[in-house]
Amino acid sequence: MRFEGKKYQLKEVLQKAVRHLLRESKEQYEDLRSNHYLKMVTKEKKDLKKQVNIAFIVQMSEIWDKEEPVYAAIKEDPRFSATMIVVPPYDQINQSVETDYTNNYFLANYPEAIKAYQNNSWIALDNHYDYVFYQRPYDHYLPMSLRSRTAVKVTKCCYIPYGYTGSDAFNGGSTNRIFFRNLYLGFPESAHMAQAFKKRYRGKEARSLHKICFCGFPAPTPYFNLKPTNEFRRILWTPRWSYAPQIGGSHFLEYKETIINFKKESPEVGVTFRPHPLLLGEMVSSALMSKQEVNVFLEYIAKNGITYDNGCPIFETLQNTDILITDYSSVIIQFFLTGRPIVYCESDIVLNDDFKRLAEGMYIVHNEEELIVAMKSLSKGIDPLRARRQKIIAELRKEHEDATSRIIETVLKDYQDSC
Repeated sequence: MRFEGKKYQLKEVLQKAVRHLLRESKEQYEDLRSNHYLKMVTKEKKDLKKQVNIAFIVQMSEIWDKEEPVYAAIKEDPRFSATMIVVPPYDQINQSVETDYTNNYFLANYPEAIKAYQNNSWIALDNHYDYVFYQRPYDHYLPMSLRSRTAVKVTKCCYIPYGYTGSDAFNGGSTNRIFFRNLYLGFPESAHMAQAFKKRYRGKEARSLHKICFCGFPAPTPYFNLKPTNEFRRILWTPRWSYAPQIGGSHFLEYKETIINFKKESPEVGVTFRPHPLLLGEMVSSALMSKQEVNVFLEYIAKNGITYDNGCPIFETLQNTDILITDYSSVIIQFFLTGRPIVYCESDIVLNDDFKRLAEGMYIVHNEEELIVAMKSLSKGIDPLRARRQKIIAELRKEHEDATSRIIETVLKDYQDSC
């Protein structure tokens, strides 16, 4: 019996080893494949006399603010021609891209936008586009014809992060191999993340197949012009989506009654609930709430005067907010630049140096009691960290204020160098 047990144990070990070797072989093949196509598109000679053609593949309005300043500037620049390609939402339940454009933000606000799904089929990229910008570094959210592994064959893939990475716990996903092996030109949000990219893909950089350029983060641009407020009457609550330890930090279930009760006791204070786009779906799929319980919750907060914000670009929401209550989120840096107070609900996520600097100007709470104290104090205008935030904002302005123009000039220089 002992021998039999060891035999089956050895068989399991061998099966795991074979699966690992197969995965590694497949990854190495895909790496070689992407290198081959990157060499082709980088060696292709361009026509210096024509406009630089850039495509923006968009799908989520909630994160459009990261690329919008660049798109808007390029649209007004005669040196460029910009095309917006709109992909319908990704169906989280069925794990597939939808084909329904109902209530699509991009089609409603950008008449020049074109649909990725036309005449019962998906459009394909071709070498008409010199560069294509992606919203997210996750190919599985897109149809095959628009994924980076397809685009790399005909054009140069570019990426501006959809969020500001505040913890090294996310560096793996933020530099994932499946997407970034096909990347040609990346614009990381911070010098810290630029180094993370350079370290992971130093081989591609050395062969000029991969360019990482820290030009600043364009998303903060409009926030530099928002003035600090002296009135604290509009609270925004942005709970995180996941309780998973490696990416978690949500306090949605812990603090939802606290927020509702505060609103009941302080009817003069406006409260808006804007969860991470994946939060409510995650509550259902993780069996933490049923779909019916989610619907009841949304009806309940509406009856108690709390606004549910689940779609408009984040700038519109943040500019009408006086106090932000949030879990770990990349929205922190954008709101921080308004000079208005942030209540940070701390979790086990270890912040990197960029977010540790921001934390010096935030009110950090660890439980319900501390959250209540912070909300009551700030709603009365008691804000002792205001001066500290202003000092940090001055430092951030130097890093990010001209990000949009630097990104555009980097793309243009790269194009000119290929002529």
